[in-house]
Amino acid sequence: MKKNLVEKKLEILFVKTFKVNKKQLSQLSIGNFYKWDSLSHIKLIMEIEKKFQISINNNVSVNLTSYRKIHDYLTKSFIKK
Repeated sequence: MKKNLVEKKLEILFVKTFKVNKKQLSQLSIGNFYKWDSLSHIKLIMEIEKKFQISINNNVSVNLTSYRKIHDYLTKSFIKK
C-alpha cells in the first residue's frame, strides 16, 4: 500500500470518527482532545483494524495515543523500504 493511500484512509477515518477538520489532525491526541477518551480510543483502534485489515496488539494499541503515532505506526507497517 502506498504512503499517500495510508494517509488518506487514516485522515478519512479520523475526520469521520471525531468530526474534525483535516488541519487539526496533526495536533490530536488522547490527552488534549475532549472527544478522544478511552472508549473512543478502543472504537478508533477497531475501525483502523477494520479499514486496514490488520490486527493491532493490545500492547501496541495503548501506545497509539495520537494521530502522529498512529500515522507513523501504519506507515511503518505498510510501507516497505
